Amino acid sequence: GADNAESFFSELVECVQGICLGNGEISLKENALNLLTIFVTAMDNINQNALIEYIMTPELFDTLTSICSLAEESVMTFNAVFLLVVLTNYQKYETKNVYQT
Repeated sequence: GADNAESFFSELVECVQGICLGNGEISLKENALNLLTIFVTAMDNINQNALIEYIMTPELFDTLTSICSLAEESVMTFNAVFLLVVLTNYQKYETKNVYQT
C-alpha cells in the first residue's frame, strides 16, 4: 500500500539511475527513462500527480543532467530534458522545488 510507496519508488529511481549510467544497451536505457516519463505524466495536471513527490530526488536531477551530456542517442537526451522540464515545473509556485535551485 501507500506505506511502501516511498521505498518502492526509491528503489525504482536507483535502478533507473544505474541502468541509464551503466554500460547496458541503449534500448534498455531508453525504456528506463520512458518508465519514469510514464509515472511523471500519469495525470493531465502534473501538480496533481502525487507520484512525482516520490520520484523527484536530487540524485535523479544529477542523473538526468549527466544523460544530457553523455547520451549516445538523441532520444535519450530528449527524454532526459523532457523529464527535467516536467519536474522543474512541478508545484513551482506552491512549494520549494529542488529542481529550481
